[in-house]
Amino acid sequence: AALQALRNIEDMHPDRKLNVKRTVEETGRNAGIVIPHFLREQQDRTQVLLLLDNGGNSMWVHAQKVQTLFAKIKRRFPQDLKTFYFHNAVYDQVYEDEARRKPVTLRRIMENSPDYRVFIVGDAYMAPHELLSPFGSIEFREESSTPSLTNLKTLHEHFPYVVWINPTPKQYWNRTVAPYVQKVFKMEPLTINGILEAAKYMNGIKHF
Repeated sequence: AALQALRNIEDMHPDRKLNVKRTVEETGRNAGIVIPHFLREQQDRTQVLLLLDNGGNSMWVHAQKVQTLFAKIKRRFPQDLKTFYFHNAVYDQVYEDEARRKPVTLRRIMENSPDYRVFIVGDAYMAPHELLSPFGSIEFREESSTPSLTNLKTLHEHFPYVVWINPTPKQYWNRTVAPYVQKVFKMEPLTINGILEAAKYMNGIKHF
């Protein structure tokens, strides 16, 4: 089913062509996560921002999947991949390093071109106040008068090409704050079909 969906992708933008043959071949060789291949001229132009939730016990159980996704994205877009880290929710800053000791403000992140494809990877497993309330962070250094949900909306206003990838099985999303996040971003599961749907969604967006 995943391979058939891949073959049926119609690119709505003539300058963004999916390399179907190579992607299908690699999908057949790899039972894990697939990041679609683009033809060389498009791949060299593709710019990717990866925001990765790497904190908390709830994400540890998904570590292998997330690491696989990270590795594949890094290999696929070596020309321009920028990776940042956060814990649970996105406040006024994210971090350049996995230990989350080198902060980068969201304002600086939004100095990047709106053409960047943004993948946010997280399980959205947190208390509602962490996402919805001012000063909702559970970490002192992250305290902000701006609710995380407001920051997510601001990010999406700047970057129209955004998909949130959730490693938690879809049937459990209602037990988290995922429904709130879905009001802002397209959300897909961390599966082959989920990644393919994310790619199709990004191909179909028109930025005015």
